[in-house]
Amino acid sequence: MAIAAIKRLKPLLIENDYKNLAMKKIIFIVHLFIFVGLGNTVAQQVSGIVKDASGGLALATVEEKGLPSNGVVTDNDGRFTINLKTYSRSIVVSRIGYTTQELALTGNLQNVEIHLQVNEQDLNKVVVVGYGTKKKITNTGSVSTISATTVKNIPTANVQNTL
Repeated sequence: MAIAAIKRLKPLLIENDYKNLAMKKIIFIVHLFIFVGLGNTVAQQVSGIVKDASGGLALATVEEKGLPSNGVVTDNDGRFTINLKTYSRSIVVSRIGYTTQELALTGNLQNVEIHLQVNEQDLNKVVVVGYGTKKKITNTGSVSTISATTVKNIPTANVQNTL
């Protein structure tokens, strides 16, 4: 009687083993895709220095390409560290008075050295006002320049009256 019961249950046990094996394979594949996907989204840290002809360049902006909200400003020595949020591996480096440079990162992401070239034409696009700066194209007021020698030659008791 026990042998007959085992013979009746054996096909059911074998069928369940195949179902369990198929389920284990599916779970393994799902986990594999999850871990591979997480591996690609890990932030990559890039560090280096931005230089011009005279050395480290302070206050240059380093941004992740395609994600301008992810950016940093170089320190007084021109050094920066940025964590890339996407897998783009490209950065954009800019500063007023210099040509903007886009850099595709390959190989070592530490100690990246970036050289910016002076672009004096960009300086004509900025107007300095008493309370900040404006782009020349968006300025609606009048702009005038005066040299120090002109101010020096005007006879007055107060410099503010001269201006």
